[in-house]
Amino acid sequence: MRLSDWAKRSMQGRPTEATITRKVIRAMKDAGRPITVVFDGYERVRVDGEHAILNEVFNLDEAYLITEDGSWIRLVMDNDYEIVCDYTVNLEDILQPINDWCDQR
Repeated sequence: MRLSDWAKRSMQGRPTEATITRKVIRAMKDAGRPITVVFDGYERVRVDGEHAILNEVFNLDEAYLITEDGSWIRLVMDNDYEIVCDYTVNLEDILQPINDWCDQR
C-alpha cells in the first residue's frame, strides 16, 4: 500500500506529528507489538503496515492505535509534540524514548 495524496498533504502540514507517529509505529513494531487497528471512536479499521496506519491516522482528528493484545495509544492531531495524549501503561517502556525525544524539543 502506498500513501494516499490526502495523507501526504496532511503529513506535510503536520511534520512534527508525522515524525512522532512514524516513531510510534516503528517502536511498536520493533518491540513485537505492531499496530493492527486504528480506531476513531466509531469505527475500527484493520491495518497492516506503516502506510496503512498513516493513511488512517492522517485522515482523522483523533485516533487510537491498537495492538493485537488490546493495548492502545491515543493520538490527537494539532497538538504538535504532544500528539501522544495517552496510552496503556504496559507500553511505557516502549514509548519512553519517544517521550524523551519530544521533551528535548
